[in-house]
Amino acid sequence: FVRASGGPFEMPTGRATFDSIAADTGYSTYHFQWLTNCTHVRQRPYLITIKATDLNKQLQLNDFDVFNIRVIGPPPQALSAHASANAIRLTWDKYPCSNVKFFEIYRSNGPSGFTPDSCETGIPSYSSFRKIGHTASGNDTLFIDDGSASELIKGIQYCYRIVAVFNDSYSVASDEVCASLVPGLPALINASVTNIDPAAGSVFLAWLKPNPDSLTGTGPYKLMIYRSPDLWGSSFQPIDSIFTATLDDTTYIDQPLNTIHFPYSYKVELYNNVPGNNYLIGTPEVASTLYPQLKGTDNKIEINAIRNVPWINTAYVFYRFNQNSGTYDSIGISSTNRFVDTGLTNGKEYCYRIKSIGYRDIENRQASTVNFSHKNCATPVDSIAPCPPDLNVTNVCDSAYNFLQWTNPNHFCADDVVSYKIYYSPVFGNNPEFLTAVSSAQDTTYRHYPDGNLAGCYQITAVDSFGNESRRSVLVCVDACSFYELPNVFTPNGDGINDIYIARNKNHYVQKVDMKIYNRWGTLVFQTSDPDIKWDGRSKQRGKIVPSGVYYYVCDVYEPRLTGLEVRNLVGFIHVYSNEKNTKPQDK
Repeated sequence: FVRASGGPFEMPTGRATFDSIAADTGYSTYHFQWLTNCTHVRQRPYLITIKATDLNKQLQLNDFDVFNIRVIGPPPQALSAHASANAIRLTWDKYPCSNVKFFEIYRSNGPSGFTPDSCETGIPSYSSFRKIGHTASGNDTLFIDDGSASELIKGIQYCYRIVAVFNDSYSVASDEVCASLVPGLPALINASVTNIDPAAGSVFLAWLKPNPDSLTGTGPYKLMIYRSPDLWGSSFQPIDSIFTATLDDTTYIDQPLNTIHFPYSYKVELYNNVPGNNYLIGTPEVASTLYPQLKGTDNKIEINAIRNVPWINTAYVFYRFNQNSGTYDSIGISSTNRFVDTGLTNGKEYCYRIKSIGYRDIENRQASTVNFSHKNCATPVDSIAPCPPDLNVTNVCDSAYNFLQWTNPNHFCADDVVSYKIYYSPVFGNNPEFLTAVSSAQDTTYRHYPDGNLAGCYQITAVDSFGNESRRSVLVCVDACSFYELPNVFTPNGDGINDIYIARNKNHYVQKVDMKIYNRWGTLVFQTSDPDIKWDGRSKQRGKIVPSGVYYYVCDVYEPRLTGLEVRNLVGFIHVYSNEKNTKPQDK
């Protein structure tokens, strides 16, 4: 007889099957099948236990084998890369698993040479890929690499892979796709805010004069100018046109318009404007104005110069408005598009502008470019959550509680933590829910007395004086203590002491067993599923007290563990002392 047990047979959906195919004396063949689905994906493997029992009436022997099954998420499919003059647009098919949290995006300068193994998940650190961002949800099928993570440079081939992120694991990586930035025509070099006003503002546009020798048309020409009220040009509308025979017109001032509330993006289309032969020459490119994206935090404001431009910016100068002089004062310069203005007063409004300095190489021509941003204002507030504590959890089996101990963030990464929140789940794989709050930052221990067994997973957060809650600590799990034991001595002699064989099952920890007791001739004398056993010493065949002697037991114990109900096999001997003589039984 062969039986299989383990997590795959206990799943709420898509349970595994284990069916007999063929059996004869000395052998048996079984077919294991598990049609996995997305809900089965997890980092920890599933344990399968195979138990084979000899059906010999004289002596029943058992053999065990175990193996692991790890369920991993499939790779995202149909990843493709579409390059423009200043960004690379990635798209892929909708992912089949609804329990995906988001997608992580990885980029390599040139082909990576990385080929994932069939069971390898995520992107390994030894590859040339580096993470550049992630999507907002698992339903996304689009990501735009605009160089925010690191500057995109023309002439370099960029290669990408993406992975789906589950609760505690990654999918297999997608196929690798590559693309390079492509210059547009005409090549834009300026989109600079020259006047800030809610109604009478202006933006200066400029582009390099196209080389007539490289154009397919001979002219005259028409330049169509388009504007979109966003960074990416999602809703372009024509705003003006320029007719030229020489292509010497390379600038345009867009006015009047609101230059306070949001950035603009522009494109310029070049047409061969000959009656009967009017057509678009080349592919236009997009350039946006520069916008100071602000985030007020505790006594500081984080400034991010957002832009979508086809040229390379080498420096950014950051300005803050001086209320006394009525002018913008330079507060710093950076080679990146980020700057933090510190030492500010919480609750006070500050306004900023940015100047970008860069260049562009087109057809062996290098053009310098300087552009000014819009204006934006923000107020610093304490919205920064403290770092999470480091958590440690241990079982205290004798007293039936879990002991939690953690570090105080005020000692190494914060200065105003006032309390903690503890989260708990009795099983692995579920998101821990709020358990309790600890009201003092100095109190860094907690005793948890769970109902039932001690298996469970914990996380903790720190809360500061402004109510900002840290992210949760690393998930820490402990398994259940094994409280189930079977005595090895039993005296059913009618003296009222130890006349009933009872298991030690503290707190009714185990709810079910499969207990079988045999005499030395291999005859089954007692069997029960009661976890307390409660054997009075009588043989199931004759109903009489069994003779004194050594008896052998095999007991499958169904224990509640961290991953659910699991079977633990116990085998051993019971020394029985009764008033019966030990003779060869008739019911052998």
